[in-house]
Amino acid sequence: MIGIALIGLIYGPAGLVTLLTLVSVHSLVLLTLVLLLVGQPV
Repeated sequence: MIGIALIGLIYGPAGLVTLLTLVSVHSLVLLTLVLLLVGQPV
């Protein structure tokens, strides 16, 4: 994942915190939505 390294070089630690926060929140939201949608009857 070259993007993480590039963000680290360009924006430094503050940029990495922002990027990794967005990635983790995004995955939690997607996982929650998928679990809710799969559990619904058709």
